[in-house]
Amino acid sequence: MKQESISFLLFVDGNEAYLPVWLQSIKEQDYLQTETIVVTKSPLAHLEALQKQYFIYSFIN
Repeated sequence: MKQESISFLLFVDGNEAYLPVWLQSIKEQDYLQTETIVVTKSPLAHLEALQKQYFIYSFIN
């Protein structure tokens, strides 16, 4: 059985987190393991202006 990992950005605005539209249908319980890889300030200027941070999660199915 092959394992595949999917990485994506989870944007945080204050206490509210939201997924990109193309990921909204993905449910965490569909995956066997969730691991936080990186927590950092966004390198993107327009996101820094909004004072947002992003989390990169790897989902292993």
